[in-house]
Amino acid sequence: GRARGGGFGPTRGQTPSSRSTRREEAPQPALLNEYPRRQPRRSLARGPRAHTGGAGLRSPPPPIAMASAAAIAADPALDGADVPAVETKDVKVTVGETRGESGEGESKASGTSAAPTLTYDFSATAPTTSYDEEDARPPVAVDVDETRTARDADGEFTQYRVSATHANGDVTHVWRRFKQFQQLAEGMKDEGFELALPSKRWFGNMEEEVVEERRKSLAAAFRAVLANAAAAASVLFRGFLRDADRPDWPAAFGPINLAVHDLPHRSSCTEWWYYNTHLKTSSGREFSAFVCFFRVIKHVDKKSGKKYYAHALNWAITDVEGGKYYQDSLLDNDSPAMIKKVLERPGEIEDPRLKRAMMEVLDKGNVPLPDRMFNPKRATKCSWDELAIDFEDATVSKDSA
Repeated sequence: GRARGGGFGPTRGQTPSSRSTRREEAPQPALLNEYPRRQPRRSLARGPRAHTGGAGLRSPPPPIAMASAAAIAADPALDGADVPAVETKDVKVTVGETRGESGEGESKASGTSAAPTLTYDFSATAPTTSYDEEDARPPVAVDVDETRTARDADGEFTQYRVSATHANGDVTHVWRRFKQFQQLAEGMKDEGFELALPSKRWFGNMEEEVVEERRKSLAAAFRAVLANAAAAASVLFRGFLRDADRPDWPAAFGPINLAVHDLPHRSSCTEWWYYNTHLKTSSGREFSAFVCFFRVIKHVDKKSGKKYYAHALNWAITDVEGGKYYQDSLLDNDSPAMIKKVLERPGEIEDPRLKRAMMEVLDKGNVPLPDRMFNPKRATKCSWDELAIDFEDATVSKDSA
């Protein structure tokens, strides 16, 4: 299923719900050691779009958010790139020992104090998303105008091309088979709208005359939807008219294949895997916990196109009865250089003294406490082929069943 909400995790004093979600987005900066809260999006197409907490920064953003901001700096259209969150099952998450809150200062990676030697070029980023204000509006016209024959493991079937004309003049096309139209009809019925589809045929449904008659009936059904403003504004209906915005993303309509979309996506600039839960000890004490694994592009080789990734880990345990919050934040060892890349942009931090203090820490190859960096002797792992993540103090694995 799909889940909304989430973000980087609970703010201090909040307790998360019992669910696990996996989200993908390019976050914007917020205040230091404060988890960004999602703000209302300007359109209703796919949920919240942008964080506004970082406007007019007077204290430095969290390193992972700043790294993400650097990665999208050359392409503001990536701001708020969003796909549905996905509930994951049969996932095992392990987290290392609990660490209390640290005082102010700076945190060093074990065995290193020199600044990283990598150079960063964020001009080559992931493809832009087409989500904009137009996606929140019903199309001005829809037609089922072409057919074609396709084949899968079960044999041949007919696909129907659905063409939608939008208010800005753009025309989009998606190919759907008849059972997908049926799924749409069932979903819209649950929303209180009747989509009058032609009846299903058990024999002769590949005959040319039958296919053409069905195409005309589907086109008429969609025109009837457009005549009903509330039905035409349905998120389900509008999602049916859109294909996936990137080749490796799930489509806006239909089931999400967790075997594929639990894994990293090569087109994505920033991804995170977020899990939370409520716990009760044998003595009855209540706790809540969350863990979030981040991966963000930090460098793209101009010649080869190869992408290099930075990683970060945030996790915390809340003692509900005791009112205590234990948290830990581990950052990529290249974080000092990545954050400097952002801070060097004019106007990123208004207070020159604060900027100078931050740069002094970063120039030493360190990050401000309570954040710390991964042990450079232990590589972070994030598999392309299975849900298998190992970020030093926490791991994720998925049952094969």
